[in-house]
Amino acid sequence: MKIKVIFLYIGLFVFLSNAFAQTVEIDGIAYNLSSDLTASVTEKSPRYSGDITIPSTVTYNGINYSVTSIGYRAFRDCDGLTSTTIPNSVTSIGNSAFYGCYGLTSITIPNSVTSIGYDAFRFCESLTSITIPNSVTSIGHSAFGGCAGLTSIIVELGNSVYDSRNNCNAIIKTSTNMLIAGCKNTVIPNSVTSIGNDAFRYCDSLTSITIPNSVTSIGNSAFYGCYGLTSITIHNSVTSIGDYAFFDCDGLTSITIPNSVTSIGSYAFQSCDGLTSITIPNSVTSMGNSVFPVNGQLSFILVDNATPPIVSQTGSYSTSFYNSVNLCVPAGSINTYRNASFWGNFQNINPLPSVTVQADHGDATISYQSLTDAEVLITPHYGYHFTQWSDGNTDNPRNVIVAQNATYTAMFAKNSYKITTQSTVSQVCAISAPMQAEYLDTVEIVVSILDSSYRFRYWNDGNTENPRRVVLTQDTAFIATVSNQYVLSGVSEHGTITGAGEYPYGSYVMLAVIPDNGYKFLRWSDGTIYNPYSLVLEKDVMVEAIMEPVASEVDEHESDDHSATKIMKDGAIYIIKNGQMYNLYGTLIEGTE
Repeated sequence: MKIKVIFLYIGLFVFLSNAFAQTVEIDGIAYNLSSDLTASVTEKSPRYSGDITIPSTVTYNGINYSVTSIGYRAFRDCDGLTSTTIPNSVTSIGNSAFYGCYGLTSITIPNSVTSIGYDAFRFCESLTSITIPNSVTSIGHSAFGGCAGLTSIIVELGNSVYDSRNNCNAIIKTSTNMLIAGCKNTVIPNSVTSIGNDAFRYCDSLTSITIPNSVTSIGNSAFYGCYGLTSITIHNSVTSIGDYAFFDCDGLTSITIPNSVTSIGSYAFQSCDGLTSITIPNSVTSMGNSVFPVNGQLSFILVDNATPPIVSQTGSYSTSFYNSVNLCVPAGSINTYRNASFWGNFQNINPLPSVTVQADHGDATISYQSLTDAEVLITPHYGYHFTQWSDGNTDNPRNVIVAQNATYTAMFAKNSYKITTQSTVSQVCAISAPMQAEYLDTVEIVVSILDSSYRFRYWNDGNTENPRRVVLTQDTAFIATVSNQYVLSGVSEHGTITGAGEYPYGSYVMLAVIPDNGYKFLRWSDGTIYNPYSLVLEKDVMVEAIMEPVASEVDEHESDDHSATKIMKDGAIYIIKNGQMYNLYGTLIEGTE
């Protein structure tokens, strides 16, 4: 009985409070006045316009009321409202309070506000920046959805519930690392683990975004209505994509779902009319209703799962959808898909596509980032370099979209190599050779001697050909050794030759032979009968000393060693052989033994 009395008391209190509340207009602003002497700004007709300054207190019938809140829909759809000043007495901004205030260009939320309701500033397209004071502890979903002009979102330091870490231009719930509100300049920090419901809803000025590999889930309607979104990168950490997550993202032409996602919510890609292909990885086992767009440009659905994912409902797709979209599945699972619920409605079920690369003078490496995203790298063979693909693209490596079987042909050109030439004595010769040539070209290098006293000897690699023909395989330097040294040489089967060696062009030289014991000099091979043989050296000369035997007695004390040795005596060089002394010209020195 006691409990009933308490409930009756509470109900009576609420009734009396509500009965006391009344709506009045003071200085052009409508308020709901309450018995606790508080006032809440409320909507009125005609709607607010221009610059509105909300006072901290109002007086009605001699009673002062503290303005503590901006109520539900208070300024909704006030197309003429340009700015609002909120006093420090306000502690809450209600649901849809400024919804659709397209002309609102700036607003300052005071440090007294603790809560901001859902849709509070939704579609305030002219707002460019928003600062959340450290007093705010509650923000409703989609509070800033559709604020296309927002370039800056800041949460003041010291806020116990929210933050804007790393200058990310977003609102993050600190305790859960969930991003709950973003704008076109948002950079998602690598510490964020989830994208909250409605986080970027109707952010139609967002064009591209990367979801880092710390994020594991994308919430319901997270990117709903982001018409301008043309590129999104989802890393291989996301496990779930919520209902309506990318609904109405018309700017997307293709999307690759990473191989970590296991579930895709209903209508996740519905009305993404620009999509031409969607890839479903083998990790996805279940999908919601109407995941795919039905009235757009979708041509390919690629499913990399041997077991068809379970689709919750199938009734929203038309016959034309099933007839026009190509379903590509693992080759060995085509019949399984034909007999599966939902998937069996597709009229065109084909094996998954692949990429083929033709490269006559190189090797191709194909790295599949996903079923529809591959990187092709060309490594040219030695002597060649990659120039472009047959379609004119010059990227190497090149990212390709694997929407259907495709062949890419790489084009090459021969490398051009440098040819450098020089000689050991540059003033006396000229070298003719091209400055560069292509791989495997045959080039001719010619040394022309300008001074008759010099001659070409050999190249730096030992080759002695002149002219020289070379097949070019690399940058090459040719160094010609040019010299005015000429060779005087002689041989003798029965004598010792002296005076042989290299001498400068035009030198007066002498070649002598010292006969072995029992032989005497007869003549040189060119008919010369003088010993020593003398001449002015202007070319290489090689002669043989013709010897003949002579009758002689052999001294019993003579050494068997017939070799000749040189000695120095009185500043002159002499040859000792068979116990006798000769000068360098082979003349026996009389009186020696």
